[in-house]
Amino acid sequence: MTDLAKLRDIERLLSLCLKPEEAPLPADEAEWERLVALAFEHSVLSLLWLRLRERELPPPVRARLWSFYSWNLAQNRELRAEQERIMAALGTAQIPVRTLKGLDLSETAYGDIGARECLDLDLLIPPQNLERADGVLAQLGYRRTPELPLEKFARSQELRYERSTEGGRLFTLDLHLRILPYRPDDPFTVRVWAEGMTRECLLLYMCMKQVVHRFVGAKHLCDLCAVYAWAGGQFDWARFLEAARELGFAPGIALSLEWLRECSGAAVPEEVIQTLRPGRLNRALLRRVVGETPAAALAQGEKLVGPYGAFAVAACATPGRARWRQMWQLLFPSPVYVRQYYRAEPHQATLPIYLARLAHKVPLALWQLVRRGR
Repeated sequence: MTDLAKLRDIERLLSLCLKPEEAPLPADEAEWERLVALAFEHSVLSLLWLRLRERELPPPVRARLWSFYSWNLAQNRELRAEQERIMAALGTAQIPVRTLKGLDLSETAYGDIGARECLDLDLLIPPQNLERADGVLAQLGYRRTPELPLEKFARSQELRYERSTEGGRLFTLDLHLRILPYRPDDPFTVRVWAEGMTRECLLLYMCMKQVVHRFVGAKHLCDLCAVYAWAGGQFDWARFLEAARELGFAPGIALSLEWLRECSGAAVPEEVIQTLRPGRLNRALLRRVVGETPAAALAQGEKLVGPYGAFAVAACATPGRARWRQMWQLLFPSPVYVRQYYRAEPHQATLPIYLARLAHKVPLALWQLVRRGR
């Protein structure tokens, strides 16, 4: 498939997910096959079914979409039951806890628990409650991965836990101590604990998910549009800007809002985007690295997921100190993150893992940058 054909397929997928009444359906079996495969790749196959179920679909396509949605719905209901079990246990232990994205977003923003494809659970607790929460999760059958001493995770953003059932189902839980990656302090988490996940915080969180995932994955863009639609566009934009300025990712947030407006027709005030938008040179850099349009960013796929994507995250950071700090964190993440990501054994030393990581990622990122500039 040519780059142009892939770009058109992605544009069609976005149109069917975000403006299904206006978007034309594929014309033949080959186009349907590409669309379904692309929707699966971008984790929006269940959403595609919900958007198209009232339209005239070829019987094989209808059966395939319905089958996947039914499976995903059953999976999410199991996840919901598990989430309620965990939260009840944490509540009994008087440990404050909040849910992040996932199932709650599916039910609130989309109005259907089967709309989003959720691979794991995401819960937020205060860092000072980590030891007690770890004990509660152990009683529920969860184990940390990797199984390092708990004090090693004190400054981590999140910990990963797993539990296998007798029936072979694997439940994965990301226990967050902070919401924002790449920085030791986190004013956003402080705000969420103080105010709750308000509409403004939820919209900002969806913008940041775009940045963290390097604008890859139609799922994250659809989530952003769904949150805006769910709120009816009713946001306190002054409070949104107050929170956004604290994060150090103003260019990335501005780009997310631009694409929200472009893809869904959202009435985001121009002055909000202008306040966050970087200067002309930095904006050109961001567009150059990420892509000129949402479809162009999605078409890059693995390139932005891989080492080259570090340039995208850095370009999303506010110019100046925040951007240099961002680059440092990308090159040298915390030892616990490295050990978690590479699933290191407790006896393995951290330094060789760092060196192997740099030896692989830095040359590859530079080579991709050179190729991109040709």
